[in-house]
Amino acid sequence: MNTEGSKPVAGVICVQLCLTSWAVRVGCAIALLTLWPLAGYGQSVTVSVPVGTSPLAVAANPVTNKIYVANFSSDTVTVIDGATNTATTVNASGNEPVALAVNPVTNKIYVVDAASSTVTVIDGATNVTTSIVVETAGNPQAVAVNPVTNQIYVANLNSKVITVIDGATNATSIVPVGTFPVALAVNPVTNKIYVANSGSANVTVINGATNSTPASVSATVSTGTTPHALAVNAVTNEIYVANQGSNNVTVIDGITNTTTTLAAGSTPSAVVVNPVTNKTYVANQGSNNVTVIDGATNTAATVTAGTVPFALAVNSLTNQIYVANQNSSNVTVIDGATNAASTLADTDASSPDALAVNPVTNKIYVANNDSGNVTVIDGATTTTTTVSVGTSPQAIAANPVSNKIYVANNGSGNVTVIDGVTDATTTVTDANANGPVAVAVNPVTNKIYVANHGSNNVTVIDGATNATMTIAAGTAPVDVAVNPITNKIYVANPLSNNVTVIDGATNTTTTVTAGAAGAAPNVLDVNTITNKIYVNNSSYVVTMIDGATNTATTLGGALIFSSAVAVNPVTNKIYVAGQGSCICGGIVTVIDGATNVTTDVNVGQDPTAMVVNPVTNKIYVASQGYPGWPFPSNVTVIDGATNATTTVNVAYVTAMAVNPVTNKIYMTNGNTVL
Repeated sequence: MNTEGSKPVAGVICVQLCLTSWAVRVGCAIALLTLWPLAGYGQSVTVSVPVGTSPLAVAANPVTNKIYVANFSSDTVTVIDGATNTATTVNASGNEPVALAVNPVTNKIYVVDAASSTVTVIDGATNVTTSIVVETAGNPQAVAVNPVTNQIYVANLNSKVITVIDGATNATSIVPVGTFPVALAVNPVTNKIYVANSGSANVTVINGATNSTPASVSATVSTGTTPHALAVNAVTNEIYVANQGSNNVTVIDGITNTTTTLAAGSTPSAVVVNPVTNKTYVANQGSNNVTVIDGATNTAATVTAGTVPFALAVNSLTNQIYVANQNSSNVTVIDGATNAASTLADTDASSPDALAVNPVTNKIYVANNDSGNVTVIDGATTTTTTVSVGTSPQAIAANPVSNKIYVANNGSGNVTVIDGVTDATTTVTDANANGPVAVAVNPVTNKIYVANHGSNNVTVIDGATNATMTIAAGTAPVDVAVNPITNKIYVANPLSNNVTVIDGATNTTTTVTAGAAGAAPNVLDVNTITNKIYVNNSSYVVTMIDGATNTATTLGGALIFSSAVAVNPVTNKIYVAGQGSCICGGIVTVIDGATNVTTDVNVGQDPTAMVVNPVTNKIYVASQGYPGWPFPSNVTVIDGATNATTTVNVAYVTAMAVNPVTNKIYMTNGNTVL
């Protein structure tokens, strides 16, 4: 966050260890996050990467940009570097790897070895492996990870049990389920695990807190015939079960375990959810199409696919759905906004049977069983528009879950709420507030926090109703930032030389001294992964606050006239924008959060606002420039991977926000939003 803008909400939702029921609004992420389409995506096959024999499963770690492919016949896992498409082979400890899952929080990969009834655990940092016996002669077939609790669940087809692996210790326990458990899915928000039992035509519901079937509700939910696949919508807390034998989908209400049955195509065999649009996609192998279920109305549409659609994946960031068609050896791409379909073919690919999406890089990885390779798909575009808001808009923030944008209007003393779908606006006024200058969003609780410089308080807006309440802060607050994982809000108060910490659950406050007398904290941001808060002070130092203890540490020199701080929690980089010591241009200091080593990047004259898109790893810096001088107003775009820059000429910008879901950047200019 900064006095002129807001911070993006990072896709770190899945590491929350104390999630409340509101966490469903995050769409984990984060995953992170989670997310509306850009218009007109162009899709292209970029390369085919050789892997092992008979690749059956693929998964991506969006944090490390590594892709993992389980090779059934060669007993190996191929690790693809998403940046270079180079491949490394890791020998599986067991035989016949059939499924795998990634925990992006711990950077561990779990590979199910069917023939040896083991799970191979790969350390993503070193590729060193560990073998865990899950169930003797259990024939494990599926695996799911809860990154919040660091528990891993393995479905053992032959033994009617689920093996639970403690990710911290690799210790195991078992939970009885139905006959032939063939698939499972985790709701990390409610900590419930759902197991599709193909032989007994039901779903077992496991309470992840106790790893037992919950006594307070029905532990077994009846479904259609031969349930084969299932998916969880963590936003609506609904579970979708594809029933191969009865050609329908069972929808389970996660609160009550009551069910609704919806018709599908012939032999539905795969299901995937886009929690942002509340759409569910079911691949029907027998009828060569995809059933699209609108979760709000339970109405369905049908989209034609290729021959024998075998697997599905969704990129919630772009609202594109990818269908691997096994017999026609191609991929159907469905535009989630219109249901229009296009086909991508890779001449080097044969019999695609698994897909994975890296929403950070917008790359799609398709495992081709017969040709023993992985197809990599890429695509992108952009659009702009202008929306009128209040007087002197000073700050702006986006909620990627609700697709609402909030603009703090300093001159008119109110907040404009923009609907990201229609660009329609609503005005919210707090009678106790004066001079709103900064705004931040907690997408987990759907609460918006506005720092009011003139009234020494913070307005809390309920995103569902636009109702407001007021919380006292320090003197002349100028910036606010949110950690959606801990539900803590941080307010920079320069005249009282401190930071107000608000507990979002209770609205109680704690005060943390920002530094030595006269430090005058003016901008701050949060790294949700490390739970560290970075505060830039007018005394030219950066204070780091430990979110767990509220202890403060001084990191060193800051920039002259620094105006913005932004964090990329995925890369653990902190960006501090300011004028520097020369009138010839501004500087962004890049702090490596792991080492505190700094690098300077030149930007435009007099930077006024800055935001980070953690999905694209791009940093946007708005510079005011000086009229009549050879320093025009512009936006510098920094590539977070290389620190290379490009410049976009724009009119004078006072505040910025990014919606990482839609990859749209919002900039206030006068009384409008660009």
